[in-house]
Amino acid sequence: MQTVKRMKPFCHIIRVCVPALVLALALAGCSGRGTVRPITRSRSVAGPSKPVRPGASSAERFGFQPAAHPQPVRTAPGPGAGEAPALDAARLRWDTPEGWQPGPDRPMRLVTYLLGAEGRTECYVSVFADSAGGLEANVGRWYRQMGLEAPPAAALAELPVVAILGQPSPVVYIAGAYTDMAGATTPGYALMGAVCERPGGSVFVKMLGPEGDVAAEREHFLAFCASLRAEEAP
Repeated sequence: MQTVKRMKPFCHIIRVCVPALVLALALAGCSGRGTVRPITRSRSVAGPSKPVRPGASSAERFGFQPAAHPQPVRTAPGPGAGEAPALDAARLRWDTPEGWQPGPDRPMRLVTYLLGAEGRTECYVSVFADSAGGLEANVGRWYRQMGLEAPPAAALAELPVVAILGQPSPVVYIAGAYTDMAGATTPGYALMGAVCERPGGSVFVKMLGPEGDVAAEREHFLAFCASLRAEEAP
């Protein structure tokens, strides 16, 4: 019994002193020299500009994406990328062949010329903001206008070319019976056409009339196509 009475005060001391010692060591470790950094500046953080809708996700609450109807990300174009500028018909210039007379204004035409022995042949230029169907579709339409079957697509690669606005442009010569938009057919006609497809638009040059006139004006037609050029922007 005497032994028990002697150990009780000692255990009491351990229960009191050990926790106090641990706490003191912890405080000493946190307050060591070289670790205290005084606050020298402050920064203000703006609050949300509008209340967060109920049920919003964490990403929406913290502004990682729009709360509704997110739009696709559009990256900036790399070097050399971007859309080609539109072809400005008002800046186009050309040289008028000898004997060609200006004709009346027509819808969808930049200019119309009348030529040939009796002025029955016309040559005109059309400019479009897109491909206007492209080479194959337009050449096929021209052949059908002359009462002929359209050539296979592979044959288009063999067509002669003329430079229009610096772009190699296929040229066709078709002789046959021409059917106009009213359905009237005239035999002994010929059509000569050039198709210039380029970024930002397309240019079509078409000459149509009696076969003798069109054949006689072939070199003038090619020179006219080659003279087309874009005036420098101011």
